[in-house]
Amino acid sequence: MKELTRGRAVSNESIRQFIDALELPEKRKVILQNLTPQSYIGEAEKLAKATDDYVDLGNRFRLL
Repeated sequence: MKELTRGRAVSNESIRQFIDALELPEKRKVILQNLTPQSYIGEAEKLAKATDDYVDLGNRFRLL
């Protein structure tokens, strides 16, 4: 991915070609090809919830 994107314009077609070249089952490739920034949140929800364990929001965002 790094080689594909460094210093180059990234298009839907270039990403599709990259995914197609991966040694993955077709089912996984379809999942990757259907991801969008709007449909993928990854670990964001888990990380956001965990923030409360490490930051004291009532005390000027002091790290615990």
